[in-house]
Amino acid sequence: MHKDWKKAFTAVSQLTAQKDLADAAKNPENERVRKLAVERMTDQKMLLDIAKNGKGCWLDSNSDVRRMAIEKLTDTAVLTEIGNSHDYERYVCKWMEGNGITLNQKTLDLREVAQKKLLELRGKVLVTVERMTDQASLTDIAKNAMYSDLRLAAADKLDDKTLAQEVYAYVAKNEVNVCLRKEAVKRLTDPKALADVAQNAKHGEARLMAADGLEDKTLAQEVYAHVAKNSEEQDVRNAAIKKLTDPDMLMDIAKNAAHFDVRLEAVDKLGDKALAQEVYADAARNRRA
Repeated sequence: MHKDWKKAFTAVSQLTAQKDLADAAKNPENERVRKLAVERMTDQKMLLDIAKNGKGCWLDSNSDVRRMAIEKLTDTAVLTEIGNSHDYERYVCKWMEGNGITLNQKTLDLREVAQKKLLELRGKVLVTVERMTDQASLTDIAKNAMYSDLRLAAADKLDDKTLAQEVYAYVAKNEVNVCLRKEAVKRLTDPKALADVAQNAKHGEARLMAADGLEDKTLAQEVYAHVAKNSEEQDVRNAAIKKLTDPDMLMDIAKNAAHFDVRLEAVDKLGDKALAQEVYADAARNRRA
């Protein structure tokens, strides 16, 4: 690259070979030359390489070049590759983490671009997954994708319905997004998978949904009792106690649950006035304490 940036700029403006443009985009001598090179690039894999591996730290001007490269990532094949290998997650996380460098406004702006692009990429990868037919690729995504929406989309296309049920159960048990958890539970039909989610899901509402689908009504009552007694979310506890009909389990909750709202609900369902007075008195004592 020429030391005189104007000559270099003119030279790059004449380039068409993607490799030569990629080399110019990584040259550390002048930002304007790098930007022009990226602007003229179309090769998606080379743009991806610049987006992930552009020279310079998070605080230098080269971050703008990497931003431009990311904005030009549109090729479906590249997005599919990113989605399968999780490279898009790695480079966005690398941006957001900044390798331990304290965030300033420049890196915050860069992070915002990365977050927007990540959502865009996920949307495009999701559409791509929904159109895929290759079972090996779908299996890999269903089992290993970092995002549950991609796992669910891939599992929906699997010929192996047993594996699909395992994927749905995994998402239902572990996903932090309540909407995706519910979508996963709705797809469950296998009795063992339903029982697994009902007994082991991290979130109470997923347990309740799975228990509703159980053929084993005794197990379902045990799940309702467990959630009513142990959930930290009042609306989930209340939903569970409304489903509970077993008198022994209701009695246990009325006497031993940590939350008075669910104890009172259990007493009301039992219709035991003497026990109700005990619970009211216990609640009054604890309020005074």
